[in-house]
Amino acid sequence: MSRILLYGMCGMDNLGDDLMYSAISRYLNQNNIKIDFIERVKWKNYFFNEKKPTCVKFIIYNAFFTRVGFAIRKYINVLYSKFRDIEFACVMKKMQEGYSALVFLGGGYLTSDYSVMSEDELDNILLLINTAKKAGIKVIFSGLTVGPFEEKKYLSKKVADILKFGDWLSVRDKFSLNEIEKLGLKAELIGDNIFLFGSENKCRECDFSGKYIIVNLKSHMDQSQNLVERKKIIAQLCVKYNGIVKVVPFRSDVDGEEYKINQLLADQLVNLGIECELIIPNSVDELINLYSNAHIVIGSAYHCVALALLFKRKLYTWYDGLYYQYKIDGIIELCGAKSKELIGTRIFEILDGSAISTDYRVELVKREWNNIVQLIK
Repeated sequence: MSRILLYGMCGMDNLGDDLMYSAISRYLNQNNIKIDFIERVKWKNYFFNEKKPTCVKFIIYNAFFTRVGFAIRKYINVLYSKFRDIEFACVMKKMQEGYSALVFLGGGYLTSDYSVMSEDELDNILLLINTAKKAGIKVIFSGLTVGPFEEKKYLSKKVADILKFGDWLSVRDKFSLNEIEKLGLKAELIGDNIFLFGSENKCRECDFSGKYIIVNLKSHMDQSQNLVERKKIIAQLCVKYNGIVKVVPFRSDVDGEEYKINQLLADQLVNLGIECELIIPNSVDELINLYSNAHIVIGSAYHCVALALLFKRKLYTWYDGLYYQYKIDGIIELCGAKSKELIGTRIFEILDGSAISTDYRVELVKREWNNIVQLIK
């Protein structure tokens, strides 16, 4: 049995990332390929808050902290580096355990202005890839979002250094393909890996007997100044389509921003007399079942949009910023859908849902993984 090492963000309380992992895992298991997973941890060091106190009474404290804090931060940096080196050494050891491929999946966590990775982490990825190549292990990049690099242009060279080692490189939107070409590289324009679910017959079964609307707010975008207005439009749409509303966040952490803003929306819809419930899916299968049987989808998370397109549901969506425009516009156009702005709202109605050509993309993603399987076996 062949084995691959998958690097990503699965299992980090984001059902969108879990969807990609689950789709690939099921497909590879059918082809007798075992997956081991490296969880990518996002380090947060609260000792590096650069905000300085402005009140006069904190001046003495600030002077003390600048002097003493420097020593503290230096010591913590040393400890962090040692721990990271130990952790990474464990990953390196894994590379010697007979893997056929090192696989990177999905979104923009690796490469963009909005990258959640530090330069040190990108250096570690490059070291990991170099180790894989020396061990004769294939390196696969599948369904990436790459760019934009408008603000962090210095990242683009490092990204190019990482991606040039790929034995297979594919992206999920034309904007990313353009960024790849700017880096002097070539890639296949395929689509998102969750489209593999489209090849499962059970995911195509629809039951509209209990008509309902799925609503999703994403914390990155929907804390903006537009949120109040968006909630009004969402409420109007829910009334217009006269169905039960199921608010479905992609994150389940009750203390997290995404859960809170979705819970608040659900409460507000109930107060307006709309039949509504907040649902936290317990599994990928439950999430897929919710979307495949929904009548209308209203949401801003990338994989909320992707699932609506996959199951050809009527969709309303929006985005803030160039990065999310890349992702949302990219997948809508990729699936052959057209959009129309609800006047003055920056909310887009996706037209002709029944005519969306996702079936072609489903076949392309399936063909991609057939080729990858042949490459690594």
